[in-house]
Amino acid sequence: MSYSNMKAQKVSRKKLDTNIEISRSSSNKAKRSLAKLGISWICLVVALIIGIAGGYFTSKLAFADDTFYMNTYANGKTEIYIGPEESAQTYTEQGVKCVAFGKDISADCTITYYYREDQTADAVKVEKVDETVAGFYYAVYTTSSIKYSSVTLIRDIIVLGEEQ
Repeated sequence: MSYSNMKAQKVSRKKLDTNIEISRSSSNKAKRSLAKLGISWICLVVALIIGIAGGYFTSKLAFADDTFYMNTYANGKTEIYIGPEESAQTYTEQGVKCVAFGKDISADCTITYYYREDQTADAVKVEKVDETVAGFYYAVYTTSSIKYSSVTLIRDIIVLGEEQ
């Protein structure tokens, strides 16, 4: 082995050490970049969790009183029997209670009445409950509120005729 060959080897080893040093330097920069990126991701995930939790509890607090239900009669029931032998001889509309997004919109609810002579007959839309005509009446309550647009409440009104 000649001296020139050894010298060439030394040069190549020196270049190799420089390359290793450059790669270590790049590796350290990459590790620092990953560390910064990791902290950013952690901060992003924590902020997202806080935002979701805050939104959930705010909506629960803001809309806690939202409701849509039928007001009851003195006996605590929503249906009523009308007739000469019953406690009620006339029909009095009790209405509904509707609160959506914290605002009382009970006055905006619509009431539609339907009548059936008996359980086998088809229901026919009527203007009001006629206490003189025996049969089954239904008061159907709906609202145009987005929150309760798919909800329909139905009150049974049974008008009994004279016993024969």
